[in-house]
Amino acid sequence: MKNFTSICNKGFVMAINGYSISVQYGPGNYVDSDIRYSDDNPMDHAVWESDLAEVMVTDLLNRSLFDKGDDYLDDAVLGHCTSETVARIISTLVHSPEGEDVRPAIVQIVEASH
Repeated sequence: MKNFTSICNKGFVMAINGYSISVQYGPGNYVDSDIRYSDDNPMDHAVWESDLAEVMVTDLLNRSLFDKGDDYLDDAVLGHCTSETVARIISTLVHSPEGEDVRPAIVQIVEASH
């Protein structure tokens, strides 16, 4: 995987310190309701935007750090995240030593944002 990947004009993926973070903000994602349920095709727009984003963090084997029923969060994706929340999650990934369990820190960030 490359360090930066664009996803259908509605999101991106970044490789950071042994993790991958997907930030999506288009139809079908856990974002602003007018965007989430929109029939618009993001590829038909020069600019696609939303106030909220959906985030997924995976390991090098593309396994989500969060799954339904685990001890941390109820879903693989973290929905309705502000730009500040996304920035804090990215900062956590950047500053965590390799092999450290980042899940508790990310949960704390997400819970503090709600």
